[in-house]
Amino acid sequence: MSNYFPQNWTVPSNWQLHGFDCPIYTNVTYPFPLDPPFVPTENPTGCYRVDFHLPKDWEGVSTVHCTLDTVLANTVLEWYLIRNALKSSLRSRRILLHFEAVDSAFCAWINGHPVGYSQDSRLPAEFEITDFCHPCGSDLKNVLAVQVFRWSDGCYLEDQDHWRLSGIHRDVLLLAKPEVFITDYFFKSNLAEDFSYAEMLVEVKIDRLQDTSIDNVLTNYTIEATLFDSGSWESPDGNPDLLASKVADITFQPTTAPLGFYGYTLVGKLQSPKLWSAEQVRNFNHFYVFG
Repeated sequence: MSNYFPQNWTVPSNWQLHGFDCPIYTNVTYPFPLDPPFVPTENPTGCYRVDFHLPKDWEGVSTVHCTLDTVLANTVLEWYLIRNALKSSLRSRRILLHFEAVDSAFCAWINGHPVGYSQDSRLPAEFEITDFCHPCGSDLKNVLAVQVFRWSDGCYLEDQDHWRLSGIHRDVLLLAKPEVFITDYFFKSNLAEDFSYAEMLVEVKIDRLQDTSIDNVLTNYTIEATLFDSGSWESPDGNPDLLASKVADITFQPTTAPLGFYGYTLVGKLQSPKLWSAEQVRNFNHFYVFG
């Protein structure tokens, strides 16, 4: 291996800002020979490595700082555990490894097992690592390894007026979630011609275990949504008043006509909606309950 430089810095960051390789600024000119989809053979690469344990009792919302031993850095990552507590087994929780953004492409391994590859310098990537982690409370350490490439064929689509910098330049998160959970939603509203009411349609996308079929999800789970008027959140004494600010319930309705992606559809109606304008901005908050 040529130009091997073990060094220390913090993630998120770019290795060009720590004295390795060089930042490149271009607009319409590519910083490498134009030969899609190929990129230069001399491709600067950063290799990151961290050892970590999943605690036996990881209560509530926690932040754990783990030291990374890397080819390019001894790095500090902030791992965020969200949702409920992790106990001595992972069977009731799913562990997800989430990268907010990496420039420009990367591979990831957990305990020597490849868990994912992603390329897109400004979009997040998420991999499930439940099956590759040692149980919570185990004395065995988990090892995360990440290999980051400066150039990929995705760089041909990212030729724009910006600085070319490389590395893990946004946060890395470790997430604990239920076996089945809401991963996305698509909200759409249609006003009546006389503006007297608005019909609401919400499509909810659910992430589930592979052995749980789409048709069986609602056998054990329910989906509910409620719309609140944020302009009347507080009661006269300054405390939140959800009952008074609730303006509509949105309930599940089977349908075969997807809105944005195939999922589960909720419908509802809001009477006498407060209309939005540039002069009077009206905010409504909607909450989803799944369980």
